[in-house]
Parts: sequence; C-alpha cells; structure tokens
Amino acid sequence: MAMTSEQDRTYRTNRVCSRVLEVLEDEEAARAWIRRSNRSLGGEAPLSLLNTEVAYELVMDTLSRIEHGIAS
Repeated sequence: MAMTSEQDRTYRTNRVCSRVLEVLEDEEAARAWIRRSNRSLGGEAPLSLLNTEVAYELVMDTLSRIEHGIAS
C-alpha cells in the first residue's frame, strides 16, 4: 500500500529530525537548525522543504556535508 503525501511528509520530517540530532548532537541546536533559514538551501528553513522527495534529499545532503566538515 502506497503512503499518502501526508504520510510521506511525516516520514521525511521524522528522518530529518533524527538525522539532524545525530549530526549536531544537541537537541536545542537541532531544533534551531531545522527551523532557521539556510543559505545552502536557498535561504529556506529545512523544515519547510520536506514536501517533496527532491527537497528532502537536498536537506539530507546538507546534513551529510555538515557532518563531514564541508561548508554548508
């Protein structure tokens, strides 16, 4: 059974929240990062970009770049 778009967004949101906490290792910093505009994401807040798979992948890629010390 395929997920609805709302289920997709919920899944992506949960994955990003888990990943940002893993990368930043601080709950307060993670909450701030996910809500704050991000230059690497075209000035958008990561949380606002989880409606599509493409944007979700961009957010996850940005987190990987942060994790590996690549400027983001």
